[in-house]
Amino acid sequence: MENTILENNYYETPRGIISVSVYSDVGDREYQEDSYLITFNNGILLVAVCDGMGGSKGGEIASQTVISQLRSNFEESPNGDTTFFTNILDELDAGVYYLSDQNRHRLNAGTTLASVLINNGVLNWFSVGDSRVYIVRNKEVVQATRDHNYKESLIELLKRGSISELQFESERPKYSALTSYLGIGGVKLYDVSSIPFVLEDEDIIIVTTDGLYNVIPIDIISSMSKISTEDIVQEFSKMLIQNEVLNRDNTTFVIIKYHMGGDSGEAN
Repeated sequence: MENTILENNYYETPRGIISVSVYSDVGDREYQEDSYLITFNNGILLVAVCDGMGGSKGGEIASQTVISQLRSNFEESPNGDTTFFTNILDELDAGVYYLSDQNRHRLNAGTTLASVLINNGVLNWFSVGDSRVYIVRNKEVVQATRDHNYKESLIELLKRGSISELQFESERPKYSALTSYLGIGGVKLYDVSSIPFVLEDEDIIIVTTDGLYNVIPIDIISSMSKISTEDIVQEFSKMLIQNEVLNRDNTTFVIIKYHMGGDSGEAN
């Protein structure tokens, strides 16, 4: 399919095999502002997706900048815990914040980031913005990250009784406005796993931009938990293309499946 990337990879580790498949589609937009990274170094898997924002290709440049920074830091010093993310957060934010055009005017671009590390059968995650990480185990789907957008801020106010249901509903047109992203100029709000998550056989991790979950209910993957990552990606991609959504957004998602066992053989 035009403007579509599809990759399938297997990574052998002492504790098992990790299968990874990715799909990226420009949708109905002029530019592809999503970027992704899949890299394996020193037995550690790093996966990331970014959803850029900014006109005149600013979002595309922003997301590619963060992916490049992640790759170079990981290649230089692979680290399987959350300090990998928190140690470079300011660098990632500044790298986007100071992007400029040929006339040295700031692009005012930004990007979300959702990323995971898998090291020795243990999962850690990090996110800024509304790209998400999901974990699927035994047909149960859990969103591991929070959305950093206006709707989530309103939900907190509603829980505290600071606003009414009527006020909450009246703000619906602004729900998707981001309250945190890379390039904001000092990231204060982000999600990072508080404790390492020990993976079990056939656990599935989804790392995705909002182009997927705004069109397809992620819960539908519960019925696909026994099939390969490649087949899951194929099913999701068909659903996206067949869905009659006007002006469909850029979409990028990575499906990861963990297979416990020896470090040889074929993963299904």
